[in-house]
Amino acid sequence: MEFFVTAVDFELVREGDDLIARAGGAEVRGGPELLLTLERFSTATPRGDAAPGFFEPLRAAGLLLPVEQVARDGGFVGFDAPTAHTEMLNDAARTTGFVEAIRRVVRPDDVVVDLGTGTGVLAVAAARAGARRVYAIEAGDVASLAQQMAEFNGVSDRVEVIRGWSTAVALPELATVLVSETIGDEPLGERVLESLLDARRRLMTPDARLIPRVLRLWGDIIQVPDDELEKWTFTAQNTRRWSQSLGLNLSPLTELALAEPHALKLPACLANRWQRLAPSCLLATIPLDKYEALSLDTACSCAIAQAGVLNGLAVWAELELAPGITVTTGRPDPGNSWRLYVHRVPERHLSAGQQVVVRYRYGHDTPRVEVRDA
Repeated sequence: MEFFVTAVDFELVREGDDLIARAGGAEVRGGPELLLTLERFSTATPRGDAAPGFFEPLRAAGLLLPVEQVARDGGFVGFDAPTAHTEMLNDAARTTGFVEAIRRVVRPDDVVVDLGTGTGVLAVAAARAGARRVYAIEAGDVASLAQQMAEFNGVSDRVEVIRGWSTAVALPELATVLVSETIGDEPLGERVLESLLDARRRLMTPDARLIPRVLRLWGDIIQVPDDELEKWTFTAQNTRRWSQSLGLNLSPLTELALAEPHALKLPACLANRWQRLAPSCLLATIPLDKYEALSLDTACSCAIAQAGVLNGLAVWAELELAPGITVTTGRPDPGNSWRLYVHRVPERHLSAGQQVVVRYRYGHDTPRVEVRDA
C-alpha cells in the first residue's frame, strides 16, 4: 500500500470561485475538496483517502509525494520526527506495558520481529529479555537511531535493523514472536490488520505469539460542545463568520464537512470531558494472531442513557498485550500519547432510553461510522 504526503513548498491562492495549489510550474484547481485533500495528506496517508478526482492531478503536479521520496530527501515523515517518539516514551502506561509484555512473552532462543521499530526501544527490550535474534523493521530515517540504540545497550550482535516497509522485506528465518506498536489514534488507521496478516503469512512460524495479541474496538456516542466544534472543524457558525470577514462565500465548507468522512483528533484528557450519551459500546474483538481479513464491518446496539445531541462517535482500542497486561488508546490521563479519534456524524437529538445501532466499517479507505435507530 502506497502512502503519500503533501509537499512542503507550495502556494495556495484563490482565483474567483476556484482554489489553486501551485508547486513549481504546475497547478491544480478545485474547490473545498482540494483544500481538504491537501490537509488530509499533511501526514502520511494512503492514496485512496484523496477526494475523488484529485489524487492523480496532485501527484503529477508534485503536490503529493511518496513518503519514501521525502525520506530520501531528508525530510521528516510522520514517525521520523522526534516529537512523536518523545510523546510515546513519555507515555509510561504505553511504553512500560509493551516492555513488560515483552519480558513475559519472549523466551530464550526466540526470534523476534519488531514491525515499525522506530527508535528501537522495543527491539532492545526483546534482546534483553533473552531473544536469540531480533529483526527490527523500520521504513523511516529513524532506523539509523535504532541501530545506535542496540549498540549502546550492548545487543547489536542480536538486533538487526532492516530498512523498509514490512510488507516488502524478507527475513532469513521465521520469527516466533511479533511485536508491533502500530496502533494509531484511529486504531486501525496505521494499517495494522494488513501489516500483521502479511507478517503472519510470510515472516512468522504458525504458532508465533503476538504483542498485542487482541485488539478490542470500542465506540462512544458523544456530544461535542459547539465551541469545541468551531475550533476543530467547519461549522455553519464559523464559515458564516469567515465569509463575512473575508468577503467570500465559504458555505460549501460546511456541506463538505458532513459529506466527506472526517474526524477530530484531540487529547483524550480534553475530549473525555464531553458528554457521553451512552455507555461505551464494544464494536469488535479482534484476535490479531488469527484474524484473516483485511477489512471489518461490525455493529453493536446500545440504549441512550442521557438525552442530548449526537454529533460525534469516538473510537478507541483496548490492547491486550499479554495475560494481565492491557493498555487503552482512549484513557483520559494527560500522559496518553494517543489522541482520541472522534468521527463526525450528522447531528441529531437522541432521547433517554432510545435504542440505536452503531456501525463501523474499515476497508481500503478512510474508516466510516454510522449511528442509526435500532
